[in-house]
Amino acid sequence: MKEIELPDFNDLIQMADDIADAKRRLAFNKAILDDRLAQITEAVLVKEQYWTKDKAPSMAQIKATYHIRGRDEDERKWLMEHRIQIANDEAFIKNKEMIYNIQRDLIDVWRTHRADQRGAFFEG
Repeated sequence: MKEIELPDFNDLIQMADDIADAKRRLAFNKAILDDRLAQITEAVLVKEQYWTKDKAPSMAQIKATYHIRGRDEDERKWLMEHRIQIANDEAFIKNKEMIYNIQRDLIDVWRTHRADQRGAFFEG
């Protein structure tokens, strides 16, 4: 039977650090996005240039349009790039967490394998 190798604990520590850093970056980027969306909402509600028939747009309309596309092309590009960064951070975190969990499972398998070997040694 092939020997089961114990994962490198330094790699696990580094992975946990990478996950923590990515989660901080993700929270920061989400806060920046939320702030920008609040600025957009305020501007659209206050500036009559965004109104239709002397009436401010509803929150549903603001969320469905201005929060997605922005008020101009530069803002649309900024929103898209920021959402892509958030999506990349989320994917990175999910990937690293899955690998981290697999490594922890391997430690459990290694532990069981070693216990089985000790049991076989004492039985034999």
